[in-house]
Amino acid sequence: MLWLGVTAGMRELSAAHAEIGSRLEPLGFAPEGRAYSAHLTVARIKTPFEARERRLLHDALHATAAEAGACRVESLTVYKSRTAPKGAVYEPLLRVPLS
Repeated sequence: MLWLGVTAGMRELSAAHAEIGSRLEPLGFAPEGRAYSAHLTVARIKTPFEARERRLLHDALHATAAEAGACRVESLTVYKSRTAPKGAVYEPLLRVPLS
């Protein structure tokens, strides 16, 4: 997976993530086992790479600065994610406008 990490607004995003998790847990949704990492997924690569090719791609991408710009977050949406043969399917469960 190729992704861009989020830096600006990380404190607010982390707080929102923690709040949503604490509200969903009593409803039977297990908390994520991994640490929260706000990011923008750019691409998913399905073709396996050899270790050498993977290292070359990793090094080339890390040596390149990337700027995705800024955006204003106007709502939060909770999605249900299901894996399928043709890729992940995301179903919106709840959208909360921010004001």
